[in-house]
Amino acid sequence: MSATKIILTPKARKPKCPIFILHRVKSMQTNSNADQLIQAVVNDTSNGLLMTYLEKILRDPQRLREIARSSYRHQLGFLKIALRNDPSGHSLRLHIWDSNTIALEDIHSHCADFMSRVVSGGIEESRYELEPGANFSLFRYRFDERACRHIAQKNGMTNVFQTSKVTFLEGAIYQRKSHELHTVRNIDSKTITLSAWGIRSKDAIVLKSASARAEDCVAAIGVSPNLVRTVLTDIVGG
Repeated sequence: MSATKIILTPKARKPKCPIFILHRVKSMQTNSNADQLIQAVVNDTSNGLLMTYLEKILRDPQRLREIARSSYRHQLGFLKIALRNDPSGHSLRLHIWDSNTIALEDIHSHCADFMSRVVSGGIEESRYELEPGANFSLFRYRFDERACRHIAQKNGMTNVFQTSKVTFLEGAIYQRKSHELHTVRNIDSKTITLSAWGIRSKDAIVLKSASARAEDCVAAIGVSPNLVRTVLTDIVGG
């Protein structure tokens, strides 16, 4: 990692984990109702479920390697750690703004609905609607499951107008539909968000500069297991 060590505030650190939480974490390995279990981790603002789950991953070298193969430095700037990609299509992700700078994303939508919680730090979200114009290149963006890579195609030009702006601080939970356009910027250089994702059902939209190319919208998948271990250890040990 190129960034400072991630340290959770006292509020965000792991409390003692009740036995029913341990059973929930264990059941995430086999329970078919993955969506509810993944959402439970996100909704648990005590971070007990999250920390127990991360500790379980850190004790499993094979799982660390699997997570590393699916994780990457996202084209929107943050480090995406794919904690769980369930066969049902639901997933659990950590997004980590680990740079010492504040990053502004491209305007974009998503391939799936999601729910997200700010684990530490804070984010500022701006939301948008499309309107006719030619200030931005519009790209359709999706993940090819068979090829295991992202694909983007240019789909004309557009403009946007901003509809709202809101700040989410530690503990805040918000939900978005896949079609909703937004940008998110971290307001703290140690921001971490945890998100539960539904099944991918449509192409996402990414807006770039007029001269952008399709390859500017995608990122290579895969990081080193050592990076994943370092990131998760920092969070658990914070």
